[in-house]
Amino acid sequence: LEKFGLGAAIEEVCHEYHSSKKLKVTYKNGYAENFLNPQAELHVFRIVQELLNNSVKHGKATEINLEVTVADKTLILVYKDNGVGFNAAEAAIKKGLGLRNIDSRVELLKGVITYKSSPGKGLLATVKI
Repeated sequence: LEKFGLGAAIEEVCHEYHSSKKLKVTYKNGYAENFLNPQAELHVFRIVQELLNNSVKHGKATEINLEVTVADKTLILVYKDNGVGFNAAEAAIKKGLGLRNIDSRVELLKGVITYKSSPGKGLLATVKI
């Protein structure tokens, strides 16, 4: 992350999941290097790691699409999987440690995250920082 930047670090972790987890991961990198400070980049990287981990561990996803862009002074991360999904309204009340970690990192970055999911429909998470 420090040596090659956020875009390359996300690409590498996506490649690791793609090759080792029998999972198709598609990543589109539109990140403008140094858009965020190094500490913020680390938080974004950890958010991506947690989303990937949750998709494999809980969502049983076989395909993940991730896109990171920068527009109007905002980093936009769009994450989709084809996993088993969950009741988003229930999850908002009974968040597990992973979702709480993601939410706290987004809050630290003064960003917002939205989750769209329902049983059998996978997950769409959008982060704006």
